[in-house]
Amino acid sequence: MDTTPANQTETQRLVCRQAPLMTLYEQRICTSLTDVLNALDRTLPHMTSLGLPFPEGDWPTSMCQIASKAAGQFLAEMGHGGWMLVIGQDHRFYGHAWLERGDSFYDPTAHQFPGIDVVLRGRSPNPLGNTLTRETFRQPVGGLDDGAHRTLREALRPIFDHQLGSR
Repeated sequence: MDTTPANQTETQRLVCRQAPLMTLYEQRICTSLTDVLNALDRTLPHMTSLGLPFPEGDWPTSMCQIASKAAGQFLAEMGHGGWMLVIGQDHRFYGHAWLERGDSFYDPTAHQFPGIDVVLRGRSPNPLGNTLTRETFRQPVGGLDDGAHRTLREALRPIFDHQLGSR
């Protein structure tokens, strides 16, 4: 019986049928989007305890952009790419960043705002986006992989892999 998620490509479905002889990469692309997002929810808060020169502050305050970039890269590595980094701004020039793909969004730091106690994900639009007066930035996450973000992802990788394995 084929138990692969419905949102996978035909290539992914063919690879997933080859279990239990899958490589680590093949196992990753067979992981559901929900499992990846759940692992990210448990991994990203560790960003402040890695001893890296960024980000600064208390999770999740002021970490929306770097967390969203890291999440987008992990999602792409797991076979769930195509996310856009979106940044909106209000009339005071306060901004917030999250990810969107098609009619879905993932906001790993939404709970930094009053009245929100959880990470937000679901169908677009992001409700926080409605509080912003304009969108100031929209770019594919894959184009944002500079050295600093690679260093962060490498530091988060063992935590992410552990979280993904404990689903």
